[in-house]
Amino acid sequence: MKWESLLCEERSFWPLDLEVDERPKNDDILDVFQIDSSRITNSAPYHRLQRKTQVLPFPKTDYPRSRLTHTNEVADCGRELARIVGRSMVDRAVVTPIQAMQMEDIVSAACKAHDIGNPPFGHSGEYAIQHWVQKNVGIEKTAHDLRFEISERKYRELCNFDGNGQGFRVITQTSGWRRKGGLQLTFAVLSAFSKYPWSVDHITSKKKYSVPIGSEGIAKEAFSRTGLRCIEEDGYSFKYVRHPLAYLVEAADDISYITSDLEDAANADVADHDQVVVFLQSIAEDAIRDSYDRSQFLRRETKLAKDDKKALRRYLKDHAQRALKIAATDSFLENYDKIMEGNFSGSLFDESRVASQLRKVSDYFRTSIYDNVGKIKNEVFGATVVSGLLDFYFTALFEAKRQIVEGKSLTPGNDCIDEIVRRNLITFPLDNYIGDADLKIVAGRLASSDADDLAQMAIDYVSGMTDPYASQVYQQILGSERPAVNW
Repeated sequence: MKWESLLCEERSFWPLDLEVDERPKNDDILDVFQIDSSRITNSAPYHRLQRKTQVLPFPKTDYPRSRLTHTNEVADCGRELARIVGRSMVDRAVVTPIQAMQMEDIVSAACKAHDIGNPPFGHSGEYAIQHWVQKNVGIEKTAHDLRFEISERKYRELCNFDGNGQGFRVITQTSGWRRKGGLQLTFAVLSAFSKYPWSVDHITSKKKYSVPIGSEGIAKEAFSRTGLRCIEEDGYSFKYVRHPLAYLVEAADDISYITSDLEDAANADVADHDQVVVFLQSIAEDAIRDSYDRSQFLRRETKLAKDDKKALRRYLKDHAQRALKIAATDSFLENYDKIMEGNFSGSLFDESRVASQLRKVSDYFRTSIYDNVGKIKNEVFGATVVSGLLDFYFTALFEAKRQIVEGKSLTPGNDCIDEIVRRNLITFPLDNYIGDADLKIVAGRLASSDADDLAQMAIDYVSGMTDPYASQVYQQILGSERPAVNW
């Protein structure tokens, strides 16, 4: 792979027949990748991250990080990693100074989008969607005992619903002022964003993929234009190697959640203070090689341990992040040839000197934080909300289509669809997908939509909700909360 291609500034314009004079122009001041970052920052899905769970659902205070706070921290961390790597590569005459700066902008933009497809309630929301689909949806012509039937390929995708794949769909299809076409980001940012650059046909055992159904065309174009090596391809089924900068995006995410989630958990008394200190301390000390620096570190640590537990955790967290940044960039540079050949597998930390410490932290997350009773209770509530919303909107869309195909209309009158179905359908934002107020046109579009389209509409809407909005809508559907009105 060559950096001239990996830093590709081209964009894919959708629809393809968009007139050249209607296409966004490059800015004389901002770099194209900085424009990408701005587009992400100003998008509605990015704004909604401020009310989505990072690790602690429904916090009572403002301190625990939201998904947006986490995203901003990841973007800052990603830029630092790219700067360290870029400067080293400039010294080696591998890239030019301008290309090194572009690397920073690409990684930062990709980091800003890395969680943009996450559903409400964090990973428990992903599990809820997967579980509901597996229990209520089947493959067309074979699932006679289930209410909803979709194509086999779509079924495979939704049974393995993942925020990475949904995020690619958000930035390439559903966002943007045209209702379609997404944010029209550069191929370099799209490729760096794609942690798992393959279609749903190559879903891993961990249920991971970055390219959802309907986005295969733009994904293949982005991956090929940036020069990623294709491992396997058969029509819409394909698998590519990762973009080198995707490793830095992944590392930035790991650094932020490992350190900051530990801090949040300790502040909320979900994690044990002494254990968190041990973890952060073991990681932080790895970066301190100079004897004087080590003595100063230990002196401050000892003082803070006596005076202020929270300040101690913050102090150790900052030093742990520094150590992890050094470990990640060292790993990238040490494995540079493998990465550029597309032969490197796993994450940058898998082969780093902090790998053993991080495995211990990961085990602690699973046993003591993710399985905390209070956290689990809130996640069970969230899963119930997501399942209830999917059931409600799948039923509204599929039943409305069935009755329209049978000759009913959406216009109130004798030939109208069932009144309950009509009212339920009104609560769904059809204008986001159809973009027309004429009920005859809406009915026609619904009638012509296949089951996969209807299923994706419901998934898009529910997965795009924030935690409090999803909870509110669900409670209103149940009748336990009265909707607010303006009169």
